Amino acid sequence: MEPKENQNFRIKEILVPLLILAAVLCVWFVKNNPQSQGSVSPAALTPDFELYAKEGFEVDGLFQHNLPVILDFGASWCGPCQLMKPVLEKMNEDLQGKVIIKYVDVDEFPALSAEYPITVVPTQFFFLADGTPYYPSADIPINFQVYNLASTGEHALTSHEGYLDEDGLLLILEEMGLDVQGGVAK
Repeated sequence: MEPKENQNFRIKEILVPLLILAAVLCVWFVKNNPQSQGSVSPAALTPDFELYAKEGFEVDGLFQHNLPVILDFGASWCGPCQLMKPVLEKMNEDLQGKVIIKYVDVDEFPALSAEYPITVVPTQFFFLADGTPYYPSADIPINFQVYNLASTGEHALTSHEGYLDEDGLLLILEEMGLDVQGGVAK
């Protein structure tokens, strides 16, 4: 049996390199972790920033982020909806944390879809960062449906029916207060 001094030395001989290796790995992880660099994707923090609506999703919860919101109602059987999906996916990725874009399948969320005046899919609804409905100016060359409350005449919703390309969506977002060049709210 080895003397106790030799046993302690052997433990230190093994333990010290392991501790150094652990420290190097910790430094590497901190330097290569996007969260430590201040570039945390909002999607990593909350499912509200994920493009595709999931069970338990509530529209009102989106407004807590104080960002413009686009709700796109579509369906898997809808050709124009499928053409629009790559546009929504790209914009959601490019504008992550600056706008919330949410695709809602009308077949998966029939109760939510029934809360909106949807006559065709795709249909998009637009909300300003404070949660109020966007009201388009006469200058924007896109056809909108504007809904007012019958009792007060107050503006209630703005929608667009049909396919919208990236340029059209960016034009709307710009009018909603998003600097589309810099990707930040004005």
